[in-house]
Amino acid sequence: MLVLKTERLRLRWFEPSDVDYVLEQISEEGWKRNISDPGVSDLAAAHDWMAAKLYNWYWPQGLGLWAMERLSDGVVVGMCGLLQRDHLQAPDIGYALLPRYEGAGYAREAARACRAYAHEVLGEPLLFGTTATFNEDSGAVLKDIGMHRLSTGPLGESTEPSHLYGVGEAGRLNDEGQVRDLLARFF
Repeated sequence: MLVLKTERLRLRWFEPSDVDYVLEQISEEGWKRNISDPGVSDLAAAHDWMAAKLYNWYWPQGLGLWAMERLSDGVVVGMCGLLQRDHLQAPDIGYALLPRYEGAGYAREAARACRAYAHEVLGEPLLFGTTATFNEDSGAVLKDIGMHRLSTGPLGESTEPSHLYGVGEAGRLNDEGQVRDLLARFF
């Protein structure tokens, strides 16, 4: 089912037939290094991962990671969407591309559309993004869609530091006291 459409991309809910793409994506070294290693190595395990992470977790919230499909040929080049993490007060943007599609601006295009969707459709005044501290390319995407780095440190249950980016209503993220309160809750 279609969620968003941009100039070059269609963002849609994942389907079981996307399992080949999903297995390739979550098996990529970049995914394992920047996101996590789910320990998935075959199609059956990839189907289970999709059910747990793509269908059952986010859909009930009206959020999700969506298949990023090129309009020109229907090829799934990556995923992008909005996630609600327990340790954040508002959704955050998540995205990943297969390496052969990096550098074409797909992540920026999809992330920009997700930002607009969060604000205009979902009515979310705040939006976050997180990256591994060494993932400068992902940070550049977040900066390009208007986010600002708020902090660096462990988030949620992770002991590894991450960069936290944010964008929101005037004053809500720029107000030093609110940012300090937000950071205090994280740490």
